[in-house]
Amino acid sequence: MTALKEIEAERPTLNIRGARVPGADLRNTILHDANLSGADATNANFQGADLRGANLSGTILKGANLAEVENLTIEQLSEAVLDHSTVLPAYIDLTKLKLSN
Repeated sequence: MTALKEIEAERPTLNIRGARVPGADLRNTILHDANLSGADATNANFQGADLRGANLSGTILKGANLAEVENLTIEQLSEAVLDHSTVLPAYIDLTKLKLSN
């Protein structure tokens, strides 16, 4: 195993399930397989973060900045709570998502 792979294997996975983190600054963070389910991340800034495999089930992302986020899928977002003020990466087709009022 290479040194980089060993470091990645040892990196703890973030678990903020159900936490209230409105306005959190998570820019450019690596959130692989993070558990954000049920968290309130209203107005949080995820710009440039890597959300590969992150659990966004029930995560409130109203007004959140997801611009330039990497490895985010429609499937992940379809389980989150979004609104018209949520900023999505350019590669996400907004028409495929249900937005809250």
